[in-house]
Amino acid sequence: MADPKVDRDARLNIRVSQDVLDRMHALASKMGIPAATLGAVAISEYLTRNEMQERQIMAIAASMSQGMNDLLKGMVEQEGQAELRASAIESIGHVSG
Repeated sequence: MADPKVDRDARLNIRVSQDVLDRMHALASKMGIPAATLGAVAISEYLTRNEMQERQIMAIAASMSQGMNDLLKGMVEQEGQAELRASAIESIGHVSG
């Protein structure tokens, strides 16, 4: 099944060194495509990879944030329980004394 045709009607002009241009032409020639198509594919792959990495980083950050929130909540609850026990022990001391 062939890939659907992608409309490329927007223009982006970039300047590269002669070495990069020569390498792009050589690779594009081996692939049987124009250098401009290779450039478009390379840019698209670069953007897709970076967007994926950004989503992964955001997911990791959200997970870590939730974990820290749960940890802090547990610590606050334990502190509150410790204060209640201390208060109860103090109350018992006042009653028996």
